[in-house]
Amino acid sequence: MKYQIKLMKMFIDGDTYPYFMYLLDHDIHEEQSSIINDILIIFNHRMKSDLREYINENSEMINKLTSKLKHFNISEESLFSENPPTFNEFKEYTDQIMPEHVNAKYLLISLERQSMFKDLSAFLLTDAEDHLSTN
Repeated sequence: MKYQIKLMKMFIDGDTYPYFMYLLDHDIHEEQSSIINDILIIFNHRMKSDLREYINENSEMINKLTSKLKHFNISEESLFSENPPTFNEFKEYTDQIMPEHVNAKYLLISLERQSMFKDLSAFLLTDAEDHLSTN
């Protein structure tokens, strides 16, 4: 399988698809990628302050996500908070879900560079920088 991944990476343009390349480089599995994507969707709605509306319109997806959260010991109360998301919160979730060597900041950078959750990624990266500058 490693050889097939090596071959795929030869054909995938890392500049065009930095997030997908990050997933390949860090051996991130489909379930891990899927739950991070779901968390980013929730964060995006929290950032826009329309989370309750989203939850009401997507109850089936929310139920599936809630089940996944239990598997990773993530509190649904904290994820479905009305507060804007923070970088530290994102990092906590990635630490629980992703392999140990995954860096939350570089994961966000790869998402932003691939124009996936671009505004949210920029928001969380700015929060990370603000947090570092106040410490």
